[in-house]
Amino acid sequence: MSNHLKDQIAPEEKDTTLEFLKSVKDSIKEVSNYYREDDIPKGNLGIINIIDDINIILSGASTLFLGILDIESINPILEELVLAIESGDYTLIADLLTYEIEPIITKIEEEFID
Repeated sequence: MSNHLKDQIAPEEKDTTLEFLKSVKDSIKEVSNYYREDDIPKGNLGIINIIDDINIILSGASTLFLGILDIESINPILEELVLAIESGDYTLIADLLTYEIEPIITKIEEEFID
């Protein structure tokens, strides 16, 4: 994150953002496990919240996460996630959450801490 932006963020806002990112990562792990354990109804309920959380992150990408999150690079992943949801490919959903989306959230979290 640029030093200029860091200087503008109140400590409370930074703490709230970090708590939110941790919560998203926890949700990703939980939902991925639901799908891997064939608990599809719980996974489907959780994926809705994760998509909402990703939308929140993307809406902050232009200001709060400027220089951390490349929106263009996440779009193909989200498109693949939507196709997996539409086709009911629950293993692919879990894999995309775990191996594609969670690392992006972790990168944002790490950059935000620095």
